[in-house]
Amino acid sequence: MSIIRAAIVVALFATPAWATCPDGAANCLLHEEGVTLLTSGKFEEAAAKFQASLAAGPTARAALGYAQAIEGQGKIALAYESMLYAKQLSDAELAGPKGKDVDVIGRAERIKYKLGELRARVGFVQIKLPPNVPPRRLVSVRRKGEGDLVDPLLRWVVVAPDHQMLVAFLDDGSKLEIDAQVGAGMQGSVVIPVPAVGTRPNPNTQPIVQPVPAGQGNQQRVVGSTPIQDLYRTAPPKPSVLPPPALAIGLDFVTMAGAPDNMNNNLGAAALLERRLGEHFGLSTRLAITDHPPQENFITGDEVSGLEVMAAGGLRTRSHHSFYLFSEAGITVFRRRTVFNSPAEDENLSRTYPTVDVGGATRLGRLHIQGAIVWALNVSDIDLPVRFMLSLGLDLVKQQ
Repeated sequence: MSIIRAAIVVALFATPAWATCPDGAANCLLHEEGVTLLTSGKFEEAAAKFQASLAAGPTARAALGYAQAIEGQGKIALAYESMLYAKQLSDAELAGPKGKDVDVIGRAERIKYKLGELRARVGFVQIKLPPNVPPRRLVSVRRKGEGDLVDPLLRWVVVAPDHQMLVAFLDDGSKLEIDAQVGAGMQGSVVIPVPAVGTRPNPNTQPIVQPVPAGQGNQQRVVGSTPIQDLYRTAPPKPSVLPPPALAIGLDFVTMAGAPDNMNNNLGAAALLERRLGEHFGLSTRLAITDHPPQENFITGDEVSGLEVMAAGGLRTRSHHSFYLFSEAGITVFRRRTVFNSPAEDENLSRTYPTVDVGGATRLGRLHIQGAIVWALNVSDIDLPVRFMLSLGLDLVKQQ
């Protein structure tokens, strides 16, 4: 046993255990006294010294000593929580100016090792109340002999494996004792049988448990127990279902460059309709009208104007970011009017083109900006060049 205790000291306190405390600091002196008691197997007295050291000035090594003194007393659940506190202080040490010191690093490794070891030896329970019982009825909960638990209904409570007595104090002055039976490395839930207001608790009432199948002894396990490695695992996503329709309507001001017959200064308006199709894609449809104002040919004197109507639909990406991509296909109807200078007459032509556009967009609240390249399949005597479309829109109905 003496060899084991000596090993504890060496592993716990990388700094010289008998070094003189600077300026007689109280927390340091108390810590050294705790070390002496711990190596002598006087765990209760050692825990008191380490606790006093922490009160005088919290340090990672005092917290580590306190956790191991508590473990020596058999209070495994409290030892695990105390080791968590030691890790918090150790992390602060590592981030401080002495974070590169060998003793600081060695202590951090020791705490990490002990924390993993203790975690495999404890269980976790979720404390619940019966339906329709208000939380105010529960004044406090404590592990028997270990003090009150903080927020017992809002967190997982650490318990000793197989047998941990919990004491629940109610608002009417009564108390209940519940045996939380959770195996090491397991988790489960315990329902405290709080009676309705005006009735006295039944001392024989037990938490909801489920017997282990026949042939496996007289053990019991809390309903819903699962391996501890699943305790902090993210729940698997629910099966994907088609989300309800969510629409966004926008008005776009459109400018296009490179139109036929020098009609380059073009402005229009568009209506954009979007609908969710799933988690990653959405439907995008567009109806755009672009006006080509009259342009005079400075050589011939002829005046050319036109109008484009574009109807397209396609897919857009959906993500948690404001930027998305889209691609659409449809038709463009182009109408051109030419007023000849000589002879004075008008010519009206109308052509239809298959059209594809690819682009990206971003949303800033209800404002969205789109940029796209538009290709028209030239199937007539009037060619539409590749164009760039820039749109500035305002959502009238925001997507949900």
